[in-house]
Amino acid sequence: MSTKGKIRSFIGGLDTIQSLKENPLGTIIDIILTCIVGAFVGNPLAAHLVVRYKKQILFVLAGFLILIIGIPVLVFVSFFHYLSHPPQGITQGGGGLQGVALYESLQGYREEGFTDTQIPAKNPLGNTGLLFSVISFDYHQEGYAHFDGIHKGTDLVPSDFYYAQSKAFTKTNRIIIFATMNGTVKYYVDEYGSNTVEVTNTQGTIKTIFMHLDVSFVSTGQGTKAGEPIGVMGNTGISEGTHLHYEIRQLRGNQYVDVDPKTYLL
Repeated sequence: MSTKGKIRSFIGGLDTIQSLKENPLGTIIDIILTCIVGAFVGNPLAAHLVVRYKKQILFVLAGFLILIIGIPVLVFVSFFHYLSHPPQGITQGGGGLQGVALYESLQGYREEGFTDTQIPAKNPLGNTGLLFSVISFDYHQEGYAHFDGIHKGTDLVPSDFYYAQSKAFTKTNRIIIFATMNGTVKYYVDEYGSNTVEVTNTQGTIKTIFMHLDVSFVSTGQGTKAGEPIGVMGNTGISEGTHLHYEIRQLRGNQYVDVDPKTYLL
C-alpha cells in the first residue's frame, strides 16, 4: 500500500474510533452493513453508498414490505374478524358468509299477514294454519326416540305450496323462519349442538322455541316482532333431517309447561 493509502486508512480508522465513541450502535450497524454489502456485491463504493443512504433505503424497503406483507395480512385479519364478528344481530350457526348475506338481504323484511301480538297466532314458516307446512312429527307423538320419548314440540317442514308461494323463499332460496309473536330473544346452542332461539312475550307468560336452525338472525336480549325473520331452517343438534322443531310453553305457576303448538297454528 502506498504512503497516501496508509495515511487515508489511518485517518479512516481514527474516524471510526471517534464515531464509536459518539454513536457506538450506529457505527457498529454501519460496519456490519459495509461488510455484508462488500461481501455480496464486492464493490466498496456500493457499500459506502448503502451506509450513507441507509435511512432512505430502509424507508423504501419498509414501504415495499408493507405492500407485499402488510396488505395481505390486513386483508386476512379483516376477513377473520368479519367471520368471527358478524353484523350486530346475527349469530352464525353453519351459515358463514352466506348467513351474513341472507341477514343483510332480509333487513327490514316482515312477512305478510303477521301483526303485532303477544300470543303466537301464525305459522313460523308464514301464511295461515298449516298451508305452508307439513307436520313431520307431532306433539307428544308416540315413537319418539329422544328425551325420555316425549316430543314436546311439533316438527314442521315446508309444503309444496310453500315452495310455490312463499315470497321469502323466492327472495332467498332458503327456508326462512319467522317470529310468531312480539317479544325478547334468547339465543343459545344447546348441549347437543342445536342452534336455538327462544322468544318470550312482554308479559313473560308465553315462550316460543325454534330449534335446529342452520343460522340465527337474532341474538340474546334483542327485541323482535311477529313476522320478522329470526333464522333459517336447519339440521343442527339431534335431528334426523332438515326441519323446524317448534315449541310453545305457557307459564303455569312458577314454571313453563309445553303445550300443543297446533292450538295456536289452527
